[in-house]
Amino acid sequence: MYSPLLHKFVMNEKIAGESGLEYSFDVGIYGRSSEKLVAVGMQNNDKAQQPADTNSLHKFLAAIKDLRAVHPDMQGAYYSSSYGYQDDSAWHLARRHGEGADKTEIRFFDYKDKIYFEIKSPP
Repeated sequence: MYSPLLHKFVMNEKIAGESGLEYSFDVGIYGRSSEKLVAVGMQNNDKAQQPADTNSLHKFLAAIKDLRAVHPDMQGAYYSSSYGYQDDSAWHLARRHGEGADKTEIRFFDYKDKIYFEIKSPP
């Protein structure tokens, strides 16, 4: 989706939002020619290897909202959990996010038990 010819990938990126808070992401993707932030991605790094819960997903979405105020052209935000998601929180948050005016694509990835699922906000 993000060609290395057109995009630069930065690992373990800290990015400041409009609030002044800095958020840590596993990857930041920037346009090579514009140097603008295009997308961010992070994974569930729970030390106890617990599924991502609603609280951690709300923190992720709040960070994305704060970043969008500074980077309005940001196209995507991706969250991955190898431990799954508690309840259906990712499904509900992705659907609710798709109903808003925010055009940033939100995707949640789940690699639990060697099975891959993708949950994305509706177009």
